[in-house]
Amino acid sequence: MTPAGSRGRKGRATDEAFREAARVVFAREGYLNAKISDIAAQAGRSVASFYNYYDTKADLLVALAEEFHAEATQMAILPYRSGLSREDALREAVAGFWRTYAKRRGELIGIFQAAMLEGEFRDRWLKMRAEAITRIAAEIRRAQADGYCPGVDPVLTASALSAMLEHFCYIWLGQGGEQLGRSDEQFGPGGARLGEGGEQLGPGGARLGEGGEQLGPGGARLGGGGERAEVPFDDERALDALATIWVKAVYWRPAVP
Repeated sequence: MTPAGSRGRKGRATDEAFREAARVVFAREGYLNAKISDIAAQAGRSVASFYNYYDTKADLLVALAEEFHAEATQMAILPYRSGLSREDALREAVAGFWRTYAKRRGELIGIFQAAMLEGEFRDRWLKMRAEAITRIAAEIRRAQADGYCPGVDPVLTASALSAMLEHFCYIWLGQGGEQLGRSDEQFGPGGARLGEGGEQLGPGGARLGEGGEQLGPGGARLGGGGERAEVPFDDERALDALATIWVKAVYWRPAVP
């Protein structure tokens, strides 16, 4: 495997091709089902070339995880340097994580799966995650110094909020949202189920477009196999709910008797 620092321009371009291909393949096949040959084919490179850069697909996933971690950390820190109130800065930090996850959903699906099954990768990921937990816990301690959220454990609260954030993103950005039934469902001609806005619903509550194609969150069109089409996911209501939970979990004061 060629060390990253010793690669020339062409080598860096090939490495980026493998990384971008892995994002596509992990999103399409899942990490467990993805094969190195699939990644190489998606990148337009040979399998032999892959091994010049990575020993295993897990090594490639680690590189992608480190990229995500660096970008998500930057997006979390920036709001606190922009003069926003702490509440607004926290809201923007959560939004930054959401948007980074949306952009990199392919590798995040792989990270979620690999962290449950591969001990070595799990340990690497938990070390990266610990940096974020430490940073969030420090913000909770600063809030407590100003009289907010008294008595809560900063580390446990940071861990709980982070776990909720990660899994919420995985469900809504990685898996297309919850599959929930409704007791107040509406029905159209022929018994077709209708959504809140009157749109037709397919199996499992999937929204359907005018031509009967399946739609994902935010109206994103899905292919015949349920794969997400190239339509940006922008569900501001989901993001607002997520950020509001974070802000209210930290910036609250006990009721005055």
